[in-house]
Amino acid sequence: MKKSYLIGIIAFALSALASCGQRESNKEAPHVAPQDQKDEDEPDGIVMLHSELAERFGVKVDSVYATPMAGSIRCSAVIERGVGSEGVASAPVAGIIRYRVNVGQNIGSGSPVASVNASAVAGGNANLAAKAALDAAEAEVKRLKPLFEEKLVTATEYQAAVAALGQARAAYSPAAAGGTAVSPIAGTVTSLLASDGSYVEVGAPVAAIAADGRLTLRAKTSSDNYSHLRDVRDVRLQTSDGRSILLSTLGGKTGGISSEGGYATITFTFNNDGTLAPGSTVQAWLLSSGVENVISLPLTAITEQQGESFVYKEVLPEHYLKIPVTLGLSDGERIEILSGVEEGDRIVTSGVTTVRLAESSGAVPSGHNHSH
Repeated sequence: MKKSYLIGIIAFALSALASCGQRESNKEAPHVAPQDQKDEDEPDGIVMLHSELAERFGVKVDSVYATPMAGSIRCSAVIERGVGSEGVASAPVAGIIRYRVNVGQNIGSGSPVASVNASAVAGGNANLAAKAALDAAEAEVKRLKPLFEEKLVTATEYQAAVAALGQARAAYSPAAAGGTAVSPIAGTVTSLLASDGSYVEVGAPVAAIAADGRLTLRAKTSSDNYSHLRDVRDVRLQTSDGRSILLSTLGGKTGGISSEGGYATITFTFNNDGTLAPGSTVQAWLLSSGVENVISLPLTAITEQQGESFVYKEVLPEHYLKIPVTLGLSDGERIEILSGVEEGDRIVTSGVTTVRLAESSGAVPSGHNHSH
């Protein structure tokens, strides 16, 4: 909704400025030459965007130069955790849970994870009854022990009291008495499994803790790429919400390489800081060491129309020309330009949507046509 509203504002502003610019142009040059009499050197399809609008809506132009670009293989990857490296904290009693930790927090073994208030729900705390039974059993054994030693009670009576005490101790949980869920291992909290303030049953899992704080990325590609995997030095990931992450920023290290069933697989281990969830699938670009210099642009510079790719080239201040380009490989952040752009060209790299709206709204200089 916000995006549509913003686009509407941009389109309205562009149309208004275009109309204003047209009126001012007519005042200054009322006898505009017909289209067929314009300068033959002027290219068709010029789009005009006033500098104040370009600045307001984040339009940026950069000069293009050939620079080193890493080779890449695009594939899907799965985030995994090693077997036995995760622990789960459970609710000691049934009740209302209040968390004491956050995702990504490091905790020790036995550290409190959440408190569970059993008295806040109907039925009370069943552990209190177990505690009362334990107190009664301990008192009974304490009373009978001197009597048994003086042979005033039988061994059968005394042993029955001792057995009852053992059962009472088994039924009572000191941890439950405190109403505190604790971590069974030292590690990093990776997820909270209940909503804060919600009701949980006794024994319900309430938090997951990663023991070693490391995760594994397992990327699978065609077996034809097996020989290239040895050159992979880093991985760029794109998550489902559009974030771009380099594994090297999370301490990523190359693992093993294998080939089976027509697929080649490479693994990376990296720090688990809560950014990537175990079990999730992500888009991955396997990046090798730098290659020869190539002309490339940020992905944000590319616009697509009817299955073709275009960029906007600044030909004069406030004047842009849409030109078709042929795309090469991408590393997930930039993309190689095989044709259409030359070194020294000034290309719109950010705010392309605004220029495209100017094009569709008719914000073109007088004496230029509107065909594209």
